[in-house]
Amino acid sequence: MKASLLSPELLIETPDKTRRLAKHLGGLLAPGHCLALCGPLGAGKTLFAKAAAEGMGLPFELLSSPSFAIVHSYESPRGLLSHADYFRLDSLDELYMAGVFELDWTGNISLVEWADKFPSALPEEFLLLSFAFVEGEPQQRKLFALPHGEKHEALLKSWVEFF
Repeated sequence: MKASLLSPELLIETPDKTRRLAKHLGGLLAPGHCLALCGPLGAGKTLFAKAAAEGMGLPFELLSSPSFAIVHSYESPRGLLSHADYFRLDSLDELYMAGVFELDWTGNISLVEWADKFPSALPEEFLLLSFAFVEGEPQQRKLFALPHGEKHEALLKSWVEFF
């Protein structure tokens, strides 16, 4: 299925395709971009985050899920990357204690896994990427993309042209 801005839904047949798409998107990211990754456990959020970082010039293996540290930061050729994971958090107080509200959303590139747990802990503008399983197809995923803000609309448009 071809994605468009009117119907930003994409069928991803394999984890390799997920990695290629994410790597390409990573190559488009710039400071001020935020990817909010949502979906059930095992749907591909961390794979996508690692591949996006790879597209930013970082080794694929470098990124690990920051479930216990909440936020990891990495210097990349495209700018400072903040990778957050809200999976293990239960309250906004825990986000405050982890320093999430002190992140420089406009100066950093941000990847946030489990972003739907705390939407108020996202910047005003971001690209929502929601992963869903495809029934009967264990390798396939549906990816829904929804931009919030002009900068992320332009990002999605550039990325969709890759498909």
